[in-house]
Amino acid sequence: MESSENGSPKNLIDCLTLVGRQEGMVKRMDDFDKSRHTVPRFASDRAQLFLAKLAETELVEWGEELFAGFREAMVYRRKDISLAVDNGVARIESKDFVLERRYSLQEDSPDSYDIETELMSASGADLLEHEAFNQAVGSSFERMRCVFRREVLVEDLVDGIEDAEAGGVTVT
Repeated sequence: MESSENGSPKNLIDCLTLVGRQEGMVKRMDDFDKSRHTVPRFASDRAQLFLAKLAETELVEWGEELFAGFREAMVYRRKDISLAVDNGVARIESKDFVLERRYSLQEDSPDSYDIETELMSASGADLLEHEAFNQAVGSSFERMRCVFRREVLVEDLVDGIEDAEAGGVTVT
């Protein structure tokens, strides 16, 4: 893989996040009441607010469970970690990471929604290898997003990843 200006490929990545995605149908959400609600026909702002209201209970449960798990397992004090749930998003912020879960309607199929879970601002490899952290997040992620500091050739990047000694990496 091509090195950056100072000779280190480590300085190539500006931001790296881990992302997981699930999907579901609005009418199957726990708080969807078939006698009172109708499934959105358009992915409008109003329909997105409706989805956020339906998702709030699930987001609160998800966030509180992880918040308590992280606080206990990683020995965080109250000031070291926070949880906020608002407008279809749950966000856990700690001194070591930011974890978000977002619900959004699918543009082309507004009767369905996506749930995206994203790990941002990880403090380092130690966090990602921490047993308690991994037990808490489980297998929530299947993709990695990278923002590069400069333009890169995709072919060079794939070749560098495939040539890495770490092994076990598949590029699709």
